[in-house]
Amino acid sequence: MDNFKNKQESIIHWALLGAISSNVRLITFKTHEDDGITIFCTLETESSDDRSELNNVVNTINSLNENPINIFLNIDISTDLISSKTIKHSPIYWRKE
Repeated sequence: MDNFKNKQESIIHWALLGAISSNVRLITFKTHEDDGITIFCTLETESSDDRSELNNVVNTINSLNENPINIFLNIDISTDLISSKTIKHSPIYWRKE
């Protein structure tokens, strides 16, 4: 499972290159056994452009995996304080505020 998680973390990093706007506050992920991931993204404000870009990231992740995996995308809109105590999953990106 750790190998799967490490591989997915690298793939997510690659997929996110150039895709993070200033509206993105936090991106984390968790794995599901060896067959899927959930990506959690917190945006500061609602943005159809950011949602579209994140869907493109999911498509890129799919294309970078040799075998199909289940990918779930959870997008939250929030201006609440984010701290290390409130992060529940493996962080990929955390905007400095």
